[in-house]
Amino acid sequence: MASMELKATNFLSQKDSNYINFFLYGEEPSLTFRCLKHVLLNEDMKMIEKIYLNLDDENFESNFTQSIMTNSLFNEKKIIFINLEKNRLNKDILKNISIVCELESSNKIIMQTPNISKKVFKKDIAPTLTDKFVTIDCSILYESDVVGFLEQNLPESLNNRKSIMELVSLYEGNFSLLVNDIDLIQLLPDDSDLRQHIFGDSSVKNNFKLAEILNFPEQNSFRKDIGYINLKFHDKDDAIKLDEFYNNEVLSNITDLVARGYSYKDICIIVRKKKEGIIIGNYLTENNIPIISSEVLQLSSSPEVCLIINLIRYHVDSSDFN
Repeated sequence: MASMELKATNFLSQKDSNYINFFLYGEEPSLTFRCLKHVLLNEDMKMIEKIYLNLDDENFESNFTQSIMTNSLFNEKKIIFINLEKNRLNKDILKNISIVCELESSNKIIMQTPNISKKVFKKDIAPTLTDKFVTIDCSILYESDVVGFLEQNLPESLNNRKSIMELVSLYEGNFSLLVNDIDLIQLLPDDSDLRQHIFGDSSVKNNFKLAEILNFPEQNSFRKDIGYINLKFHDKDDAIKLDEFYNNEVLSNITDLVARGYSYKDICIIVRKKKEGIIIGNYLTENNIPIISSEVLQLSSSPEVCLIINLIRYHVDSSDFN
C-alpha cells in the first residue's frame, strides 16, 4: 500500500499528529524546518536517543540495522534521522530507502531529501514507499497555499483578505523571507505598533525597512520572562572594520553576561563560516575568555593541555640529554 501524502501547509495546520514515520521532501527550506519542528512537537528531545544516518553512506544498511536493533540504557525512546544532501539519486540510495521501508521498527523514523525535486520524488522514490510512512510535500508553494499559510500564521490585526493578498504580491518567489518576517513579528508585543510596519513596502526585501524599524544601527532590547533578543547592525560607513566590530560586540556581550551571573559554559556563539569562528575564537583567547568548539577547537589555549605537552617535551628532552 502506498504512503499517505500531505502538503506541508495542511500538515502544519494539524494540532496533533498520530503518525510515527515521516518522509519530508521539497526545495522550500523554511517549510521543511517548520514541518520537522511540528513532527517533534510533542517529543521531549532531552529524553530521546537521537541517531543520524546518511542515505548515501556505503555502510547505511548495517548502520540502520544496528540502530533499530540496539537499545539505549538511558533513553526509552529513539528517533532515527535519515538525510540525503545530494540532488541526485542512484540505485544504492533507492535500495537504502527500500530497506528502511521493509525493516520493522518501533522507533520514530524521519527521512529528508531537501534537494530532490518533486518530479524526481514522484517518479523514483514515491513508488518505493509503503504506508509505513507519511510523506510531507515541502515544495515551493502555489499562491493558494501561501494564502492558506498566511491565514494560519498572521496575527489577528493583520489577518484580512487585503493584507494577505498584498503580502502574496510583495513576497512573490521569496517564501523563506516571508516566513522569516512572520517569525519576527512574533517577537514583538501583541499591542506593538511595529507589527503594522514589518511588511511596510517592497524595501523590506532588502531589510531597509527592518533596519529603520529597529532604529538602525542599534535596537533596544525587547525582553520577556522567557528571555530577550538584542540586535545590532554594523554601519558600512563606520571606520571600524566588520571583523573588529563583531569581535568587540561578542566580547562586550560575554563580559556583560558573566557580570550578571552566567557561566562561560552557558554562552554559545554561532557563526556562519568556520573562518569567522576562528577569528572570534582567537580574539576571545587573547582577552582571556575560555572557549571550546567542535569546529574551532582551541586546545593550544588550554592550560591543562599545555601542561601535558610541556611535561612530555621535558621528559623527551631529559631522556635525550641523558
